[in-house]
This record gives sequence, structure tokens and C-alpha cells, in this order.
Amino acid sequence: AARRAELIEVAGSEAGKTIDQSDPEVSEAIDFCHHYAESSLLLHDSEHMVGARFAPVDVTVVASPWNFPLAIPTGGVAAALAAGSAVILKPAPPARRCAAELVRAFHDAGIPEDLVVLAPLEDGDVSRHLVTHKDVDRVVLTGSYDTARLFRSWKPDMHLLGETSGKNAIIVTPSADPDIAVRDAVYSAFAHAGQKCSASSLLVLVSSASTSERIARQLVDATASLRVRLPLSLDSQMGPVVVPDDEKAVRGLTTLGSGEHWVLKPRYLGDGLWTPGIRAGVVPGSEFHLTEYFAPVIGIMRVDTLQEAIEAVNAVDYGLTSGLQTLDATELAIWLEGVQAGNLYVNRGITGAIVRRQPFGGWKRSAIGSTIKAGGPSYLLGLGEVEPARGKDKGEPGGPGEQGTSALDPRVASLCDAVSGQLDAADLAELRRAMVADASAWRAGYGANRDVTGLACERNILRYRAVDVVVRAGQGTALADLVRVMAAGVRAGGFISLSVADRLPQPLQNALLAAGVQVAVEDQGAWDARLAELSASGGLGTRVRVIGPREQTSAARWSHASRVTGGSPDIALYTGAVTACPHSELLPFLREQAVAITNHRFGTPLDLAEGLL
Repeated sequence: AARRAELIEVAGSEAGKTIDQSDPEVSEAIDFCHHYAESSLLLHDSEHMVGARFAPVDVTVVASPWNFPLAIPTGGVAAALAAGSAVILKPAPPARRCAAELVRAFHDAGIPEDLVVLAPLEDGDVSRHLVTHKDVDRVVLTGSYDTARLFRSWKPDMHLLGETSGKNAIIVTPSADPDIAVRDAVYSAFAHAGQKCSASSLLVLVSSASTSERIARQLVDATASLRVRLPLSLDSQMGPVVVPDDEKAVRGLTTLGSGEHWVLKPRYLGDGLWTPGIRAGVVPGSEFHLTEYFAPVIGIMRVDTLQEAIEAVNAVDYGLTSGLQTLDATELAIWLEGVQAGNLYVNRGITGAIVRRQPFGGWKRSAIGSTIKAGGPSYLLGLGEVEPARGKDKGEPGGPGEQGTSALDPRVASLCDAVSGQLDAADLAELRRAMVADASAWRAGYGANRDVTGLACERNILRYRAVDVVVRAGQGTALADLVRVMAAGVRAGGFISLSVADRLPQPLQNALLAAGVQVAVEDQGAWDARLAELSASGGLGTRVRVIGPREQTSAARWSHASRVTGGSPDIALYTGAVTACPHSELLPFLREQAVAITNHRFGTPLDLAEGLL
């Protein structure tokens, strides 16, 4: 906090950030430090890490972007440190001075210099050598999907956690307040010259909203009135395009697609400054509909129904942020059920997520690997390994595993009953303990919509949505481990395809089929072929949980599965050891979604989500 002025200055002079953008970014960096320090305590809390222990990794590389040169590198470094890892910070070349100031701040705060190291490298062979080095355990990337794919092409078994691209939209329905809708659309599209992965570059107008002269007039007027100046001008509302020769950004600012026209044509002013642009006539499936440009330009799409709007929004490969402008609770319910994005915003802008209040991270190609939302309750789990606890933490007959089984989901309880005669007393007690822990965690958080801030003026809900998962149990997998993983998956509620090398006991097979699980017996060759086909098919966001015999390491499973998939960034692999901990076992079967809803209309209370969330 004491360095706020210096950080604002360097963010403006080097990375083109205006004061209204860099000042809250400093606050976000501070919030990350506090949040991850607090979160680290849970990693060593035996009541939280039921039957498990968190094992830090040695070295984490944080590859940070230039568009958020303060908050994102600080968050990455602070998270890795809180998880017990040394950190190498490799900033994007346009933000190296910002990174140097941040590293100096960590050192001055007492972090040893050999725990946080700055690597101000150009993008090239040396950077490639860094991220692919055998001694690097985790790479945390914030950048484009193409960069993530490039990293994995260099090293298919790279442990890559990526927050990547977004092609984000705001839907405006006829019931929306035009003043609020235009305000939020303009800010979301043009703050930091549209150079945010969360920025809205598409405005989808539904039915009569698409012909509203009031919306059209206000949108053009608000956009044209933005003051476009260098950050040294304190009244600047929009700064420069930081990489002015970026081919895709220039194309978005200059080249129209078929049937499109400029409502407000961008003009180049020099020094990287562009006036903001509005293009109309964007149609589903067009380049502008599907492409992230990272530039101050927004496209207008017109549709007849809310369902058409949702389908257009979901048609892109990414699912980072999404917005809805409506005063109709029925429309809100339809949208909340159907839209595919990690961060949802209602009657507000879709950028500027706040640590803990609105944990940040996307779906589909907006998230790479076993990524967990940054600034959320579970982020640190991805920066290490979760291992079974031994000795006194192990469940014993008559211990915690015997209690609370009456509260289990009947489908989960049936799995336990199906194998109760085939497990020894210790394994059966540990299995029951895990199931009870899952049920408790489900009631406390994963199955409930949580608002940790409790503000009257807005609702900020973190909820968990079931996701389809493929589970592979290799030859020699302990029956207790298989049932434990399937219990978590069945509790989560998504579709599960289970591949097993060894035939299952008939009672267990029957219980799994009754729970809706698809079961296939496949030898290793057949499974590898199917996994390779999954990665080649380009199925976005496919999750695969791989388990094996207890003597087999997580690293061995990771290495083999990564080679088979060719390092595809579209496949999220979970190869960790099986534990009783609900947090490590439930999360592979769930997607996090943060929902932020403005709870008033110009100060008048308005709870659209009552009864919905």
C-alpha cells in the first residue's frame, strides 16, 4: 500500500494504464496477498484437509501478462509463496519494469531474494527453456489460449495452470434499464482500451432492444465522449493500445466483415491511441462474433429472443465473463441456467472482479488444466499435491467414518453397501469417513450458493455446477480408492464415464449403473486409444480423472496421460492420489461459477434473484 503511487506511475508510463484502472489494480494486488495468506492456513488444518496432507512443490514459474501488470503477477507470486513454493516471475516484455517494482516490494517485505526471482526475458528460446525446465513443477500462465497451446507443444507433460482468452458479451433484453445497460456496456468494452480478457466486445440486443433509438443514441454518445489520452493526462478515460502493431487488434479496428458497418469508426491518433469503435451487423458465426481482438471495439448483434442470444454467447470457444441487462426475474432465471461462463454479471459491468467477493476464472478454452478460480477459496490446492495422510489421521473402525452415514446421498450409500463385504475394516472405515466428509462439505459449500460478503447493495454468489468427467481406474487400482472417487463424482451429480482395467464386482457394477454411471472394461491399449481420440476431437473442457495402484505415483500417471493426449490444452487431467479430503476429490467433478448481481436500481432495492440463488 505504501508503494501505491510508484506502482500507479510505472503502470501508466510502461503499460499504458490510466489512473482509474491502475489504482484499483494496486488494491487488488493487496487483496491477493491478504487472501492467499489466510487461505494457506487451511492447507495445514486437519479438519479442512480430512485424511490428507498438502505437499508443496519446489519451483513455480509465473508467466504474467502486460494488461494487468500489477495485480496478476502479485497474485501469482503470493499464491505460490503461500503454497510453499519458490517463484520465478517471468513478465510479458511490455511490463518488465512493473514486475521489477513488484519483486522489489516482496524482497523489501522480508521475502528472501532466492524465493522470488525476476526473469525479465524476451519471448524466445530462453523463455522456452525456462518454462520447460525439468526443475519447474508448475507454470501459472495468464495469457492467450494460443500461448497455452504453444507451451504444451514444447512440453506435453507441463503442469500448466492457465487463465486464458475470453470473447465476452453482454445481452440486453427489452426489460433492461437503457441508462444502466449503456453505462455498463461502454465501461466493459473500453476500459483499458478493451485490453482485458474480461472485456465485452459483443453487445447482443434482444427483440425491441435492437431497434431502440434511445439505446442506439446513448451508446454512440457515451462512446464518442470518452477522453482518449495518454495516462499522463489525469482526465484520460481511455489510454493507448499497448501493442499497437498487433495484427488481430488492428484488423478489429479497421476491417469490417460481410454485412457489417461502422456506427462509430475508430481513428488512429498516434502514440498507440485509437478512438473507440462500434460496428453493427455482426451475425452469428462471423469472425467478429467468434474472435477475441483485445482492442477498443465492440460489435452489435441483433436477435429475436433471449434463447437465441444465449446460444450466440455460448457458440464461442471461450467462457470467461458474461453479462445480462434485465429487470425481469424470469429472463434472469433462463440466463442463469443456460449461459456458459465462469463469471456472470447482472445489471453491472463485466470486468473488475474483486478478490474473494468474485473469484475469477473461466470455462471452456478460458481455463487450461486443473485450474481453480483465482482469489477463491480453493486456488492454492492447484499449486501443490494433495496426498493421503498416514498414521493417526487415517480412519479406523469406530472412528469418524462410522458417524453420519445416515445423511449420505442414497446413491453414494449404495456404493458403500455394494463393497462393504469386500473391504477390510480400515479401508471400509476410511471410505465411510470420506463419504461423510463429502456430505458435510456439500452442505457447507459445494451444494449451497455462498455469498461470503453479504452486502445489501449486491449479491455475490459462488456456486458449483456439475460437469461431465471421464474416470480411468488402471490395473491394480484398490477397490476402496475406486469407490471413493466414484462416490465424489456421484455426489457432484454430473455424467460419469468410467473406464476400468479390472472387472468390477457385480454388486458395485449394479450400484454404479443405478447411479447413472457408464462403465466400460478396457485394457491399457484400448484406454490410451480412447484418450487420444478425446484429445484429437477437440472436445472443449474435457476432464479426466486417472487413478491407479497405490504404489504408482501421481507423476507417473500424469506423464503417461500427457503423452497420450499430446499435451492438449483442451483436456484437464487430474492424476492426484486418492484421499478422503472432499476438496481434492469433489473439485474435479465441479465447475466454479461466480455470479454478481446489482441489488438495486439507482439506490432503490431490487432483488431480482430472490428465490433463484
